Amino acid sequence: MSNDSLVKPREPGKPRRLTIGLLTYGGHDSASQDLWAGVDAATRDLALNLITFPGEPLHSPFEFVAQANVLYDLVSAERLDGLVIWGGVLAHYVGLAEIVALYERYQPLPIVNLSLPLPGIPTLLFDNYQGMYAAVEHLIVAHDYQRIAFVCGPEGHPEAEERYRAYREALVAYDLPFDPALVRPGSFGKGVGDVAVQHLLAQGIEFEALVAANDQIALDAIAYLRTQGLRVPRDVAVVGFDNRPETNFSAPPLTTVAQSWRTLGRRAVELLGDAFQGRVLPERSVIPTRLVVRQSCGCLSTSVRQAALAPVALTPVSLSEVREELLVAMQESAANHSLPAGWPAQLLQAFLTELSGEEPPGLFYQTLSELLRQTLTGGELLHWQDLITVMRRYLLPCLSGEERQRAENSWQQARVAIGEYLYRQPASRHLQLYQQEDSLNEVSQRLLDTSELTELMNLIAQEGAALNITRCYLSLYERPETPSAGAQLLLAYDETGRKELSPAGQPFATYLLAPDGILPASYHLVVAPLYFHDEQLGLALLEAQPSRTELYQRLRGYLSSALKNVLSLERLERRATRIQTASEVAGVVSTILDQEMLIQRVVELVRERFELYYVGLFLVERTGERLGERKQWAVLRAGTGEAGQKMLSLGHRLAVGGDSMIGWAVAQQEARIALDVGQEPVRFDNPLLPATRSEMALPLLSRGQTIGALTIQSTAEAAFNTEDISILQTMATQVAIAIENARLFKEAQIALDEMRATQRRYVQQSWQQHLEDAPVSAYTVARAGVRVQDDESWQRILRSLPREQVTTAITAGPDGESHSLLNAPLTVRGEVIGNLLLQDENGERRWSEAEQDLLGAVAERMAQTAEGLRLLDETQQRVTREQLVGEIMAQARETLDVKTVLQTATDDLYRVLKLEEVVIQLVADS
Repeated sequence: MSNDSLVKPREPGKPRRLTIGLLTYGGHDSASQDLWAGVDAATRDLALNLITFPGEPLHSPFEFVAQANVLYDLVSAERLDGLVIWGGVLAHYVGLAEIVALYERYQPLPIVNLSLPLPGIPTLLFDNYQGMYAAVEHLIVAHDYQRIAFVCGPEGHPEAEERYRAYREALVAYDLPFDPALVRPGSFGKGVGDVAVQHLLAQGIEFEALVAANDQIALDAIAYLRTQGLRVPRDVAVVGFDNRPETNFSAPPLTTVAQSWRTLGRRAVELLGDAFQGRVLPERSVIPTRLVVRQSCGCLSTSVRQAALAPVALTPVSLSEVREELLVAMQESAANHSLPAGWPAQLLQAFLTELSGEEPPGLFYQTLSELLRQTLTGGELLHWQDLITVMRRYLLPCLSGEERQRAENSWQQARVAIGEYLYRQPASRHLQLYQQEDSLNEVSQRLLDTSELTELMNLIAQEGAALNITRCYLSLYERPETPSAGAQLLLAYDETGRKELSPAGQPFATYLLAPDGILPASYHLVVAPLYFHDEQLGLALLEAQPSRTELYQRLRGYLSSALKNVLSLERLERRATRIQTASEVAGVVSTILDQEMLIQRVVELVRERFELYYVGLFLVERTGERLGERKQWAVLRAGTGEAGQKMLSLGHRLAVGGDSMIGWAVAQQEARIALDVGQEPVRFDNPLLPATRSEMALPLLSRGQTIGALTIQSTAEAAFNTEDISILQTMATQVAIAIENARLFKEAQIALDEMRATQRRYVQQSWQQHLEDAPVSAYTVARAGVRVQDDESWQRILRSLPREQVTTAITAGPDGESHSLLNAPLTVRGEVIGNLLLQDENGERRWSEAEQDLLGAVAERMAQTAEGLRLLDETQQRVTREQLVGEIMAQARETLDVKTVLQTATDDLYRVLKLEEVVIQLVADS
């Protein structure tokens, strides 16, 4: 997609909320969820819309999941006003130039980049250097470790390089020698930490502590050390980086460096807000990291150590003096929590109200419990213990006597409540996942059992609401091979109900993600790419909840499989229908032997049966060859509708091999398809067919020659596919054969008619000659017997009757009386040589059909007999002539006298041929 297609002016004068797009990693790891949650919360606070595009790293080697990256082609200034892009994860498999090229596609949208330094692009980075430096420094200062190993991240990765640099410079700062043997290469994936530790142990390299470039490496290292009988931290201290949730529950809990992905996401949205206000954004901003001390380095956890601290001061302090500082400290202690704005003040007020005795006991506990329920993971619940410690540290100097005692009781209850939630939370989470899994399995089975698209849309609407997905907009690509070409919205529902849509769907430009007017004014949506293996299908916009990323992933897979199943069935049915239809068309046209009728019937049938806009049939006319020209023409011989008749009257033709699909198909003997005629470079844009959106040209092939081409056109884009080419080309070939057969049949009919005419002339001439030799031409059979009939009146009667069929008539006979006549022609090879006439003196007689058939049969037999006798007579005459010639030649051979030979020949010819005079004259050549 070009920049021009991304940047189009919005409709002026329409009030609307600004919309931010988040390009992020589609996995359901904690960092992705926290980043998304931070962006989501900030956009809600700032009254911004959010559309999340969960993709994969660019050029991911995992081809199946990499299909999700089609989303990056759908990011558009038509729908979005700004972008937050997690460049650090998207650039995992590509170089700097490729990731910069991606960003350039989205200009001039304001962009905030995350976790990857890029020149000229505002970027938010974690302070990887400071965090790793603090971790190494802690091992050196707090534990006096001297031999510290380091397992690197991926080579060339900016964050990994910063962490490695901090490790080396911390050693230098504390005068520790750098030993390359203690450094192992790695990556951010699984299986790196155990390989690194295995190498160090196998090489006999001594190390007291191990620092990993991320938590996964550290956890793998701890697991391998345990298999070797080494204890952490007694034998080897281990430190990680990232503060993943599972590091709280590892054995031992892992000392690590925490990055607040929620803070990063929130700050990115705030920077975009500044950009919307016209402020210039800094090219680089840094978010601090912090060291989280737990047991894997040999320390007590930070929460345990802080809980044991005495109050800062026991002298009375006014609450007003510490209130603002306390609220800030409370906010910072739970920075990663997904909580509503203002929650520290709400919790503090509940605590102070309960402390005053104005409300029954339990208000603080109830308020805390409600906030705990809104916390996502067990790892985050541990921070609430730090929160209680912070409140105790700041408030205890402000309290005395009974207030202090009530406060201690409330804090103790709070710690017990947090402990209970920590205990129940894994079981509750397990139950929630089990219920969700059970529901998803049921939904997936129902989806996969569906065989019809409309039924599937109904089921998705029903089951989506059951899964608490309050909004869903599902679309299919018009051309799956080119998703950006357009889409059809098939399903839309929100909390107000389902939207009414055409059964065929509502078309829209794919980069809009949904048709104009469909989305509400305020929304937070996630784009779920629908694909099956390497086949793109469509997309679904779902109401976004960052905590449900796993649900979206699973549901995406189920929807894709169900859609693929339904579309495959529909494609098979469509293919079977088209094959059957093509076969019917070919069967009908094969029975028509008149070429002009056949051609017109072809276009009408194809248009009707395939529900097309227009069909035209061209035949190649090689008039140019007769005129000495090289150019050949495909001439329109039949077309449907008024447009077809108009073109026929104008003598519409297209040059073979010219700039038209018909000319190209004839010249190349190949079908050509245009899914979008506006994008087809080789096409005649016919002003008489303005509604055409897709077209296919099919060559008419017969006996290895192209005799013409068939154009079929539709008002819908992408109305044809490659399967249609094979089906319709087979039909076109059968049509071509039928046209050729009709042409050959016509030529054969002409030749046969000529032969029959020749035969009739021969029969006519033969009988004329025969009758001249036989003067009697008519006979009458009556009671008196057979006699020759030469009465002219009978001749007049015969001339008045039809000569070529059996007929009846009432006429006056020679005697002047009315007679009933029955006449049958004597026919030989289509030529009438005479008549068989019956008469009854009773003029009232009606000849029955049986009598007419009988006379016809007798006449036919008599004609055959007469023809046989004539041929016999002709043969006898020929034999006589041959005998005469033989005798003359025999006599000629018996004498050498010329005069005698001539005299003999003259006598024989005179005698046999019954001539009046025979003259033989010899003439000398002058």
